[in-house]
Amino acid sequence: MLRSAALIVGTLASLSFFPTRLSAQQKYIGLSLCSPELKSYRSRLGVRLDRAQHAYVEYRELTTTRVVMIVVYADDFDKDHCGSVRDAREFHYSKAGFDPECIESLHPENATVGFFDQKVDLNHPERGALMSGPAVQSWKIDVKKLKFLPTSGVVTCVVPNGHSNNGNDDGSDLTTWAHQRVVKKTSLPPVR
Repeated sequence: MLRSAALIVGTLASLSFFPTRLSAQQKYIGLSLCSPELKSYRSRLGVRLDRAQHAYVEYRELTTTRVVMIVVYADDFDKDHCGSVRDAREFHYSKAGFDPECIESLHPENATVGFFDQKVDLNHPERGALMSGPAVQSWKIDVKKLKFLPTSGVVTCVVPNGHSNNGNDDGSDLTTWAHQRVVKKTSLPPVR
């Protein structure tokens, strides 16, 4: 009994010397994008998630990690450039690219974000990296609660042609694109 107690105390004492790693939620929720912890000089991306809630998906490459966040702005982005982080996830896989418009095969109606390997198409090296692929890590977004949730099944990331990469603000958002994707899929004639 005394030996077990000594073992437990020794283990707890040794763990106290090693700092515990904080989760992304603990580190980033409640911060603003103007916080020094979230300044990124490498890569940044922001895509509107839900226009009515002034919610965006923001991506930052920081010095030691990559962070995907749901950020809510007081007004629209034009007036409030800092916003407040509502949820966050970290990703450490170094070769994968971030995609704000992934598709969860079981639930294509969900706004889903993720990372995928941008491998070079050896048959067409002039095209550079492949523009789609299976997600290495992905999350669907609960738009009502503004939270990241785990995905289920196969998730494919497809770099969009004309949505978030075109630089124009046509007022649409990830939620609208997911809805349009489902409507298009259900309105297609059956394959014979």
